[in-house]
Amino acid sequence: TGNDHAIQISVDKMGNYYLSEMQLPQEEIVTRAIAMRGENPQLTIMISGDTDANYGAVMSMMGKLKDAGFQKVGLRTQPE
Repeated sequence: TGNDHAIQISVDKMGNYYLSEMQLPQEEIVTRAIAMRGENPQLTIMISGDTDANYGAVMSMMGKLKDAGFQKVGLRTQPE
């Protein structure tokens, strides 16, 4: 099951962050991702944003995760 190796973070147009379907503050998502990485060092993170999501909010989350030592952070694009 490939989902064991990836977590999904999303950003909505209001700048709210979600881990799977759960709205959480940015810092809490990073904390949980670090804990999940402890159980799975191969963890990959995919970030997606609403079409109207703030680019800065998406990049801010990417930066926080990179600062926390995550090497595998990707952007998921939505087909039109």
